Amino acid sequence: MSQWNSTEKRCVTCNSWSGTRTPVVNGKAVKADNQFVKGKCSNKASKKYSEINAVQNCNYWEKWSALS
Repeated sequence: MSQWNSTEKRCVTCNSWSGTRTPVVNGKAVKADNQFVKGKCSNKASKKYSEINAVQNCNYWEKWSALS
């Protein structure tokens, strides 16, 4: 398992990313199986609007609503 802080602007912490993940530490972090977990980006404004890895990022990041 890999873990990222809720403030890290990565796909895994973004509200537009649909990959499998779990909020932990009372919403201050997120866990995923690894950095290569794939999910779809639902933000049509993003150039990465497709299936992407958890650790990618872009300028349209919005904190996942499950995080604090």
